[in-house]
Amino acid sequence: MPPSETGELRSQSLAVATRRTFMGSSLIALAGLTARPTFGQGSAPVAVPWVSITDVGARPDSDPLMDPASNRAIIQTAADQMPPGSAGVLYIPYGTYPISGPPLVIRSTTLVLGDAIRCSVICQNDNNYEVIHCNVGGPPEAKAGFGLRNLTLRHAYAGGAGAICRIENMDLVIIDRVQFNNGAFGLHMTGGLHSCVHGCVANEQSGDGIPYSSGFYFQNAIHLQVDQTTATEQHTGSCGLTFVNCNEADITQVHATETHSGSGFRVAGSQTRGITFNSCHAIDCGMQGQYPADGFDIQDASHVVFNACRARRNGRHGYFVANGKWFAFTGSQGMNNGRFGTGNGFHIYNSENVSLSGCHAGDSQSSPTQNIGMQGQGSTSRVTVTGSIARGNYNDQIVFDPGMAVVSNNVTG
Repeated sequence: MPPSETGELRSQSLAVATRRTFMGSSLIALAGLTARPTFGQGSAPVAVPWVSITDVGARPDSDPLMDPASNRAIIQTAADQMPPGSAGVLYIPYGTYPISGPPLVIRSTTLVLGDAIRCSVICQNDNNYEVIHCNVGGPPEAKAGFGLRNLTLRHAYAGGAGAICRIENMDLVIIDRVQFNNGAFGLHMTGGLHSCVHGCVANEQSGDGIPYSSGFYFQNAIHLQVDQTTATEQHTGSCGLTFVNCNEADITQVHATETHSGSGFRVAGSQTRGITFNSCHAIDCGMQGQYPADGFDIQDASHVVFNACRARRNGRHGYFVANGKWFAFTGSQGMNNGRFGTGNGFHIYNSENVSLSGCHAGDSQSSPTQNIGMQGQGSTSRVTVTGSIARGNYNDQIVFDPGMAVVSNNVTG
């Protein structure tokens, strides 16, 4: 890989470190807001509106007088009490609070706070509607700041229309320890700057023919951080996590498992640039359905980095990279893939400027399922494979056409 391009990817890693510092500060600020209903500096704290939904009449499902439609109206009224343009906390105490009807519309600068994930639950009984929707128009200052923390949001039944939570064009979004259950999408975010998803879970999403259905879906997001998050048990074509036309994203310790007929991670869009995966795992993905899917499916993107990632036991390829440029794999594994058809550990198609260093592509099964460890096809060019291992694959170990790649100091057999 030419020095200029290598330098760009190193600069990308430095940018990731900067974003982590920024997002860490944001989470600390959020934690401070949840700890007490005032904030400020010195001896002049500022009161923060703090509304508990039970104080204004919402009832959990354990209350025989609970009515989902009434709960929805009460919680919406409480959310509307948050003053526009300043911070406020909408508190969801321990319990499950069914609602029915249109989604709860939450304005910016509001933190929706529960006691703990799976303990404070808002459940939408009408699968025709989402649970929460945040989309505030107006001037830029009205679109900054929104948070969800220590909650579970879900549909009462499998499937359901749209997303569990939809956030549009909002900057400085912090989603911290939230579970999204059922729906076509768990968390659906479009647009926005400087947002963070931390310690979250999305499960049981079902696409049912809906394009890009995913546990977590991000589109046109800039400076995004996702860490310590899991997407699991996705059904009917749903992927674990999807990134479309996103710029400068740091994805760290994120796991996609058991996405039955969809890829674990999907990155798409010619505007996608600067995505870094650190210690991410795609395991048992794309194992059902008419067409097997990949652990990592990366198409039409550029400047994507994989550090210490793992793709294991996926339906087709561990990593599928197509129609893009400037990819770097370091210390990553593609093992035992091709479980539901022909698949490779690393499959590079019509792409250029690709580096694989210290990677491992192998199949440890007594009857190997992974066809080729590392392969390039189409107009792939300017590939380097160094210090890597490819062993035990069914057909071949490292396969690139002459002139396509520089292959050196590897272990095969």
